Amino acid sequence: DSGEFLQADLIICATGFIETFPFLSETLTKALVKNTTTSKSDEGIDLDLYRRIIPIGIPNIAFIGLPAPIHTWMFYEVQCHWMSDYFLGRLKLPNTEKEMYEEIETTRQFIYKMFKRKSYYFQYYWLEPMEIYLRDMGVSLYRTNNWISEYFGV
Repeated sequence: DSGEFLQADLIICATGFIETFPFLSETLTKALVKNTTTSKSDEGIDLDLYRRIIPIGIPNIAFIGLPAPIHTWMFYEVQCHWMSDYFLGRLKLPNTEKEMYEEIETTRQFIYKMFKRKSYYFQYYWLEPMEIYLRDMGVSLYRTNNWISEYFGV
């Protein structure tokens, strides 16, 4: 509250279960929700985040943990690895912002259709998004090199 500016390489804000971001400026908050008509709900702010992690056009911020799956720690760890790869420039992102917004809207519609909830609340739908993050990072989803040994352990 002193008004002093500090240089920082990383800031981690643990906001808890309430999806409000009082530490973000109003301008930044508006930028995070500018491309959707369904952003506000009684369940909190529904941010426009590619892969539910990064805002489009704002390269130096990411959000971990907005989806609320039951298997949180494993899911959030995979999200953290994805975020790290993003900041290190290792991920192949879509060519255009339009493609990223299409992914956001497709996910939003799917989650609403399946769970009647906003796009970040997929408590019982966690495996596919986690596999998407792993695929994005180039991590094999298979333990072996053929389907027989994968499924039958031979």
